[in-house]
Parts: sequence; structure tokens; C-alpha cells
Amino acid sequence: MDIRAELAPRSKVVATLPMGSPVEIVGRKRRSVRVHAGGGVEGWTHETELISAQTRSQVRSLVRLVADDASQGVMRAFDILNVHLEPNRESPTIYQLEADEEADLLGQKWVRRLGSESAECWRLVRLASGDAGWALASRLYPAIPVEVAQYAEGRRITSYFDLGSVYDESLGENRPTWLWTQIAGGNSRDDFDRFRVFRWSKSRDAYQTIKLERDLRGSLPVRVERSDASDGEGSVFSIHLEKDGRWFLRSYRVEGQRVVSIGETPAGPPRDFSGPPDIAPNRDSAPVGLQQRLLEWWKRPS
Repeated sequence: MDIRAELAPRSKVVATLPMGSPVEIVGRKRRSVRVHAGGGVEGWTHETELISAQTRSQVRSLVRLVADDASQGVMRAFDILNVHLEPNRESPTIYQLEADEEADLLGQKWVRRLGSESAECWRLVRLASGDAGWALASRLYPAIPVEVAQYAEGRRITSYFDLGSVYDESLGENRPTWLWTQIAGGNSRDDFDRFRVFRWSKSRDAYQTIKLERDLRGSLPVRVERSDASDGEGSVFSIHLEKDGRWFLRSYRVEGQRVVSIGETPAGPPRDFSGPPDIAPNRDSAPVGLQQRLLEWWKRPS
């Protein structure tokens, strides 16, 4: 957090404090606050740069809600990126990712930007510290090798998993078998509309698509059960789908160079991804406070 000598945005920075540094508020003007820090440092910053004790409590509540959620892939920040308590730009910043710093992906949500008809995609991420928060999807990219990511075909990768590895003797290295979900660009209430499985072909010395399903209406999270086999043989994954108003889990198993469907089981509608309900693009109401939404979430029947 930058502490400036004056209110002007281009005023001299007198100190830069690490995230989580304690400060005392000694003055306020509109949305700017004058703070006093250790070592005699005093100056101005924006109120959204501060995290109150109440905010930390809210962060801990969110962390508890997602504590048992499996990672849906590792994301990296294109550049310095704020992680917010809630999926909107005015929400308190709880962390700042450095360029290429990694975080676990837990889910995503389209949220109408305040004061605008347009919506933005936000991703719920879990940090190395264990804290969780929301970051703009457009500022994150999946940590997938370029040799596989080139097959994205312009669609956004919304989750990905390593199902096991094929050992290539000629290369002397393992090549992971990848599962990922994708969706076309634009505002969508679905988390993905297709999934794809890539497996390394030793005979062709290249990745091959061994399973591709399109025109889906899917919701995260994807469930993966890796087998004990190092090459992923027998690994099972399940995706949460909706068709004609009916929600179900469809499961698949990796069998060599094939992925076979092994059945469907009824399922309820998706949880509003691993946490309390939030703003959706088609709602007109203003954002509801996290604390109130947590109370509403906990009161919901199981």
C-alpha cells in the first residue's frame, strides 16, 4: 500500500507498506484517509486500501466456506492484480498478486459492473496463504504448457486437471494427460460449454484429443478421482450438467487412448459456487453485504 504525502494521486510516495501492516486512521477526507504507521510514517491513501478487523472476519468466513473445495486449476496473474473480498471493483482489496504469481481457481461468476449494463467475469481464487477472494478473469491466465494451450481455439479455459502422465522413453520425460473445460466468449451463466481430454501419443510425438464433447451446459466444480496408475489409466472425472431443466452428474473413465462414459446420476442445481449468493448479470439490485449473504447462506436448508 502506497502512503502519499498529499491527497493528489501523483503526490510523492513517502512509504510503501506490506499487505497486512497495521495503521491508525488519524484523518479522513471523502474516500481518502490519513494514516499513521510505525516509524513515524504518516500520509494519505484510499480507503479501499485498508482492511478492517470486520473485513478480516469476513475473509475468514469466506475461507471456511471454500476450505474443502478442490482446485479447478492453477491461475497466474498477467500483471499486478488486486484480489477483492467480493466480486466488484469497489470491494476491499485483501491481497495483491504479483505478475505470474499463482493461485488456485475455485470458481467463476459473471457480475454486472456497478453503474453499467455490462458484466465482468470474476474468478474465485485461493491464495498461497489460504485466504480466498475474487479477481478479474481477464487478468488471469491458466498455468498450462504452451504446447497444449495452443489448442484453446480462442475459447476461455475455465478449469483444467492433470489426469496422470504418459512416460515417453524417447524423450525421457513424462507428459501429462490434460482435461479442461472451456466456454465461448461473452456473458454466460454457464461455466463451460465443452470439455476436452488431451493425451500424449508416443507414436506421433504430439498431443492428441481423445475426447471432445460440445454444446454442454456445465457448472463447476469438476470432480476428479485419479487412479493409482501413474499414466492415469482408470482415472474418473464427473461433470455437472443441465439439460431441459434437469441437473445431473455425468462420469467418464480414462481407458488407454479412449475416454468412455460410465453413467449419469441425478444431482441438484449447482451451489452458487462454493459460497453465498452473489450478484448475477440479470439482477437489478445493488450488491448485498457479504456478512448478510453469509447469514442467508447458512440458513438455507441442506
